Amino acid sequence: MILFNAWLLSFSITWGLNPIPHSVEVPGKILLHPEHVTVVDAPDEGKIVEILKKRNDSVEEGEIVALYANGEPIVSPVKGVILKCSIEPGESVHRTRQLFVIGDLTHLWIDLRVPEKDLLRKGTWVHFMTDKGVEGSARLLEGSIADLDNTLGQFTPGTRVKVVVQKNVDCGLISTN
Repeated sequence: MILFNAWLLSFSITWGLNPIPHSVEVPGKILLHPEHVTVVDAPDEGKIVEILKKRNDSVEEGEIVALYANGEPIVSPVKGVILKCSIEPGESVHRTRQLFVIGDLTHLWIDLRVPEKDLLRKGTWVHFMTDKGVEGSARLLEGSIADLDNTLGQFTPGTRVKVVVQKNVDCGLISTN
């Protein structure tokens, strides 16, 4: 799930204990780690009368996110942020209908296209500044190169680089689109 499309700026690369500053501007996407996205389906059929959590709200595991007309609660199975809410108050839902998508923003990947002249190595520690965030300000991220792929095709120059974010310095990365 793509959270945020951005040009990632101030792409500084550090090797070991001795930093070697290097910056490039490359296109990239901030993605949620697929193992940390949870879909909350309707546990039963019924009419939804109240939605307690909406998109971009934080939730705790076991927290009530919506209520059926009969008073039965729908609870979040995980801690995270509501990425999608697919229901409205007064709506009748069938069992297994998708109601919410919840993501753990502490487990992010960054998918980059890096020019071959700036080729990196697996395990390299990198620092990022995005060009914008939800509030229009830059976001600082840190992580390590997890994977490199040179098979992008003739129309996509560079190498595809996947970074596992180790330090999400501030979590304001949910797209408002």
